[in-house]
Amino acid sequence: MARYPVCFVLVAALIGCPALAQDASRQGLDDPQTIRDTFVAGTSGNAAIFRVTNSTGQRVTGVTMTPSFPLQWIDLTGVTPRSAELEVGGSVDFTIEFAIFQEAPDGATETVTLFFDTNEDVVVDNPRFQLIVDIIARNSGGGLAGALGNVPAGSAEGRAGEGEVVAETGAAGGAGSAAGQRTILDAARAALESCDLAEIRRAEEELATADTGAGEPVLAMLEKLRREIAADDSFEKAGAAYTAGNLDEVESLLAAAGATGCTERQAQIAEALDKIERLEGVLVKVDSALAACDLGPLRRYGEQLDGRSHVLLVAAKAKVEAMTEPLIRAIAANDAAETTYLSGGLDGSESKLGEALRSLDVIGPDACIDLRQTIAGRFDKIERLRRVLARADDAIAACDVADMGLLRQAFADDRHLLVKQAGRRLEAALPASTESLRLHEESEPPYRSGDFDAAEERLYGAQAALQRSALPGLCPDLSDKIEERLDNVAALRQASQAKQPGPGAGESSLANCEGVLDSWAWPRNTVTILTGEPSGGSASNADHPLISAGSWLCIGPDKIRITWGGGEYVDTMTLSGDILSGANQTGFTFTATRVAQSVPAAGETCEWRPGGTIFPSACVCTSAQGVVSTAPHATCGR
Repeated sequence: MARYPVCFVLVAALIGCPALAQDASRQGLDDPQTIRDTFVAGTSGNAAIFRVTNSTGQRVTGVTMTPSFPLQWIDLTGVTPRSAELEVGGSVDFTIEFAIFQEAPDGATETVTLFFDTNEDVVVDNPRFQLIVDIIARNSGGGLAGALGNVPAGSAEGRAGEGEVVAETGAAGGAGSAAGQRTILDAARAALESCDLAEIRRAEEELATADTGAGEPVLAMLEKLRREIAADDSFEKAGAAYTAGNLDEVESLLAAAGATGCTERQAQIAEALDKIERLEGVLVKVDSALAACDLGPLRRYGEQLDGRSHVLLVAAKAKVEAMTEPLIRAIAANDAAETTYLSGGLDGSESKLGEALRSLDVIGPDACIDLRQTIAGRFDKIERLRRVLARADDAIAACDVADMGLLRQAFADDRHLLVKQAGRRLEAALPASTESLRLHEESEPPYRSGDFDAAEERLYGAQAALQRSALPGLCPDLSDKIEERLDNVAALRQASQAKQPGPGAGESSLANCEGVLDSWAWPRNTVTILTGEPSGGSASNADHPLISAGSWLCIGPDKIRITWGGGEYVDTMTLSGDILSGANQTGFTFTATRVAQSVPAAGETCEWRPGGTIFPSACVCTSAQGVVSTAPHATCGR
């Protein structure tokens, strides 16, 4: 009985085994380790032992060794043990038992491929070993004719020549016929007991053609022989069906082969069914990973299925490969979409989600349902975010302080970039719009009662509140209403003044706002010149960095409103002697003094020097003694 060492790393892959004999070293996944030995035709009880060692670093269960079948000249009679459990570093000896058919020709060669497997989450075709059996013939006769060699020479059966039993026993008469029948039946019974299919087939042929009559013992024996032959045929067909991948047919054929009375064949059938169950288990796991689009298991199964030759495993490998690359692209695009979404790129996120869907469509329109639902959910999330951001913009534009308050509260704990930005806009818009709405509403009573100064004060305050927020698009309708009411106040005041009687005895010669028609020393060392009629006219300031030209309107006795540019700056001033005092639209208060018309002193020359980015414009005068000083702008005619 030959013993052969095996170096076996479970779950991972085959590794080298330096301590083993050279002929048992690793040859590679596609190059099985080969052991060669010589056996004699017609012998039984032959065996080979393979030692398997667990080098994986963990306990392994369900270690099995399965030989290939069917074979032409060898009858595999058993493998022991059926299954084993190995601790780390543990070993087990597997014994394969077999018989060599009598009719095997001298010099014939048979190759038995041995597959090892485990209960772990891997189907192991490797390490594979090939036991190459070289067959030599033996000189003594065999078969049913050889079984007659023990018959005494003086009997009728013994006198028949070897290979001539059927013909000679028929000629021996009644006694000879009965004896021949018993001899053939005994040989057939021996063939059944040995489970030697070649002998069983030969016995069936000889018994069916022998001139022994058709008595009940013969018919019963023929039935047994033919049942074994039919079971063997089913077993052989099952092997072909397994190779072709028709597992349902294999199971049906193995069920038919189960009619055998041979214990060894029943063990082979059980092993075959167990192998089919393991194969089906792997296919189920692969199909589950494909259905779930689970990239981790798919990658693992793709590696484990490399080099597998069974047609179903080859097909499973093709399915895994067809899904893996598009799935990798889809998952990457989906992840990128989420990153882009969190950074505020809603359009870019939608583009990536579309890319992910197109990758999934390569796999199939119904593939990866869970991932498709995730992508659909992210599309919905983007749309919901767009709607709530639009609602915030609408609330800011409409001065809807109630909705702004609700949204600000809802946005408080949201960490999305765009939501935080919208929250900051609401924080700025809510107090400004609340104050502006309040002041606009408070301007209504004095406006109705004709208290134009009080109405204007509130209206300018409402306008300033909106401007202080520095938010574009804040309350445009309210801003228009404020402007409209200010215009109405000015028109009503002017109409009211027009109805007043002219100056009477003892009244000032300055009618309305006539006293403001002059040049005024303005902030930032500039001069504002007011021209026109007592009721209003033009305003100019050539050197101020923010204002240059505008208009003024008399809004009460010695009270004016100056509007610069398109209304961006508004000054409300009251004249008292040679001083204008008041405030601008932001509430900044200042005074301006009347510029006295003057001429250069004797011997003094003056010139106007325009200002730059650092120094303001000035009227610079030089005395006869060379002393340089500044003078009021009017001295230079400004």
